[in-house]
This record gives sequence, structure tokens and C-alpha cells, in this order.
Amino acid sequence: VYPVIEENEHNIIGADGGSTKSILAQACCIMYVSGRSIIPGFTAAKEQRPALYLDYESRAATQAFRQRMLLAGAGITEQAGKIYYKRMYSPIVDAATELYDIIKSRNIGLVVIDSGSRAVGGETSTENMVIPYFNACASWGTTVLTVVHKAKSAESRGPAGVAQWWNQARNYWELVKDQTPGQNEVYVSLRHDKANDESLSEPLSYRLEFDDDYIKYHKEDAVISDKILSELHISTRIKAYLQDNPSSTAREIAQAMEKGENHIGNELRKNEGKLFYGTADKPRRWSEINSNGESKQQPEFHWMKD
Repeated sequence: VYPVIEENEHNIIGADGGSTKSILAQACCIMYVSGRSIIPGFTAAKEQRPALYLDYESRAATQAFRQRMLLAGAGITEQAGKIYYKRMYSPIVDAATELYDIIKSRNIGLVVIDSGSRAVGGETSTENMVIPYFNACASWGTTVLTVVHKAKSAESRGPAGVAQWWNQARNYWELVKDQTPGQNEVYVSLRHDKANDESLSEPLSYRLEFDDDYIKYHKEDAVISDKILSELHISTRIKAYLQDNPSSTAREIAQAMEKGENHIGNELRKNEGKLFYGTADKPRRWSEINSNGESKQQPEFHWMKD
């Protein structure tokens, strides 16, 4: 399921609790088994196989409800493809052989594990529990998506627990959320933090609408949440600032973002000609480059004497 789930690899989506990561995982299952895109910007493989959802967090009725709501939001009346569901109680290592038999007998191509902390028996900070988990998943010879809680510290990379969560993941995305209490919509962004076999993708931003009859993803071209923006890559934050403030100096950008001027200047120069355009004058003024490779710099006005 491009660009989030890489085939035949162990993929991870990390987020805080209540960030709609399980809904995203269910949406990926639907796209995988049906080949239809229910999230704008996502594409599924042409060859469909069944998926298996291993659930430590909720119940079969909850997952069935989410499936119906997501399908309704995408305007799909009947789901194509098969998603098998199994409520889990024991760690993956203990159930690995049983799961292997299920996967092979039913030709399952994608296994979703929700969530990683329960799947290792709560021992997320112990290498001798986490590494066997990845070994067990690898023995199935299929694509795996593990849903995890992200680290509490803003300075830490990847999932909560031992560093092997980050080291063993082949592809890691983090889901960032902002929701106003009392509103039936959630703003989310997917930030690509690790890719072993390809370049990192641009952040994906959505407004997730919850209605009595459906759940629907709406693509957002720009991040409008300051909370989400603060957790995205520095280059994304600079782009967002320059959209509203073209022709800004590195110092002006740094002051607005409360970052060091050298840090901002290095990021601008590193991406000059790719993301940003800098003038030749001193101090240099920077603007975002649009999809045509042109500067989005504000026009210059020349005043004539009366």
C-alpha cells in the first residue's frame, strides 16, 4: 500500500494513544485486499491477497464497525477481498507456529499487529523480547505492519522501548494528531522517519471526518495545525513559513521558528534549488520553489515619480 506499507518488509506506524492509528491500519487492510484507494494519495498493489488483523486492543465488533464506516466514507457499497480477524491474548512468539499455519493455509499477504507492546508481552524495553518478536514475524515470509506507541520524549526516535524497535523496522512512519475537543474531525499528518530501501517521503496530511454514517479521509495540501507542524521535519516547517512569508531572510525564519540562525541557514542551503530559492543579495532572501521549479517569491513593485 504505497507509500506507507512496503511489500515483504516489517513496517511500523507509531503514534500516541488515541491518534487514529488503528483506523489507519484498518484502512490499509481494506486497500490491500481490495486494490481500491480509500485514502487520497494512497495506492494499492494490483494483485490482491487476504490480510490478517491480529488485535490485542479491541474487539471484532469494533473492527467490523470501522470497516463499514471507512467503506461508507469512500463510497464503496461492498468490500472486495478478505480480511481475517483474530483476537490475541498471548505474545506473538508463543503463537508464531499457529499463526504461520493460518498465514500459509489462507495465502495471507499482509499481517497487521495492533499493538506492538502487547504483542511482546509488555516487555518493550527488553531486547531479548523484542528481537524474537521480529524473528517470529520474519518466519512467516509475508508483509507485516505493526502498530506501536511512539516514544514519550520528543528527542527520542521511533517507538517507545528499546532501540531495537527502530533498528529492526525496515520502514517507519509516525502519525501526529490534533483534535479540538467537541469536534467531529481530526487533523493528522504522517511523517516518514525511516526507509531502508528508498528515500523518505514527503509528509502526508489529512482531515479525518467522523460522521454518524461514515469515516472519511480528506487530503490537506497544507498543514494548518501548529501542534502538528511543530512535530514535522524542519524543512517542512520552513516551507510552511515561506508560503505565508516569501522573501524572508534566514534570521527572520529562525526568529519566527525559535531556532538557531545557523541551523535554518544550513537547511536552506542544503535544499537550495530543490525546495528553496535564495537571492544573490546580502542578506539572502529565501522563498519556496513550486512544483514547476519556480520561486514563489512575492513580486517586486517599482514606484514611479509623479
